Amino acid sequence: EAERILTKLSNSYVVALAIDGKRYSSEDFAKRMEKYDILSKGNLAFVIGGSLGLHKAVLDRADEKLSFSEMTFPHQLMRVILLEQIYRAYRIRNNEPYHKWGQCPHFGFYYKIIILENSFLIGYTIVEN
Repeated sequence: EAERILTKLSNSYVVALAIDGKRYSSEDFAKRMEKYDILSKGNLAFVIGGSLGLHKAVLDRADEKLSFSEMTFPHQLMRVILLEQIYRAYRIRNNEPYHKWGQCPHFGFYYKIIILENSFLIGYTIVEN
C-alpha cells in the first residue's frame, strides 16, 4: 500500500493526516492553507490512512503531519471533514460569510488538491466560477 501511495506523490507537497500531527483552529488552518499555496506550487496532497493508519515510509515522505483530533475517525468521514475544513479555510481567507454563519454559496477559488485514501487516488480540482 505504501508503495502505491508514494508513486502518486512525485512533485506534491504532502500533508499526512495523523493523530500526532499539528492541530489548528479553523482560522489558523486558513492561514496555513495560504502557506500551502506557496510551498506546494499548486500540487498539494493530503494523505488519509486506512484502518491501520499510514505506513512509516509515507509518514517519512510527508512534508508535515496534520491532526484534527486525538480521536480516530473512519477514513470515509475524515475525507468529508478535511474537505469541509479546506472549504471553510478558503471562505475565511476570502472574508466570505460561511465560517460561523452557515451560508454556502459557490466556491470562489482555484486549487488542485489530491487526496489519497487507502492508496486510491481521489482527485479533487476546485475551480473558480
